[in-house]
Amino acid sequence: MGDIQKIDNKSLAVRNKAVDVRRKLASMNAVSNMLTAEEKDILKASTKELISDIDDKRLVEDAAMMFQYIAIDVGYNIPSQREWSYTLTRLVGIMKKYYGNYTLADVKLAFELASIGKLDDYLPRDSHGTPDRKHYQQFNVEYFSKIFIAYIHRQSEVLAKAYKCMPQERKPMDMYKYKLMRLQRNKMIFLRYKYTGELILESVVDGLLLHSWLRNVGLADEIEETKSDRKKAYNIYMRKAVDGIVNKYAAVNVRREGDESHDIDYIAHQVAKERIIKKAFDDMIEDEIQIENYIL
Repeated sequence: MGDIQKIDNKSLAVRNKAVDVRRKLASMNAVSNMLTAEEKDILKASTKELISDIDDKRLVEDAAMMFQYIAIDVGYNIPSQREWSYTLTRLVGIMKKYYGNYTLADVKLAFELASIGKLDDYLPRDSHGTPDRKHYQQFNVEYFSKIFIAYIHRQSEVLAKAYKCMPQERKPMDMYKYKLMRLQRNKMIFLRYKYTGELILESVVDGLLLHSWLRNVGLADEIEETKSDRKKAYNIYMRKAVDGIVNKYAAVNVRREGDESHDIDYIAHQVAKERIIKKAFDDMIEDEIQIENYIL
């Protein structure tokens, strides 16, 4: 499995801390009572062992069995063993490299929800404008990414809802520790940007909570998309189309509709959010604002 990528210890530590927080959320009745059955399943799936933490040999074995069942569920006819073995090797490599902070339970649930139409609002549209969850007898990176990216969008909403439901009065020390951990994470992101010029967000939730904190302390603006944001989002989407990450039929619609296409709404929102975060950081650097004053 030469495609499997190694993850540095610092990234693993951050990811594992996030998992610990999600496990606490999942154990809280106050959170569970506010979630639907589907949302509980999504939260629970996010608390399992991270793909990046699974031993390579076990990851290959577990993923092979999982994808075998998924193929049956979605009506995919497995070709020759040689071709299927290559597909599995490729998919495991992609999961390890790009989706290491998710779980195999996430992957399994993603295809389950997609197959019953629960991810339709997050999937790209086909040439008829309907949600495209089909595999077209191609169980490849494009199909996997189409389904899993839709799931990530749904998961980010569930996690954001769960965080908001976290009780503040039940376990004040736990909440204090979580808030401190989050603030230290915000500080690390800022300092990395300050000294390297790179804005590195580990996940959608990372950006969501960072922007929320900047807004609360009066350092960032509300998220408002600009024409430039949508143009950038359009270019990102079309690059994904060229790379085979998004469905080619949906890409035809996006190309026709341009940056007004609803299929790029999510990307445009993320682009706008990152732009606003960068502007806040740039202003902080220019005004020599000491971030410690907002952490302590």
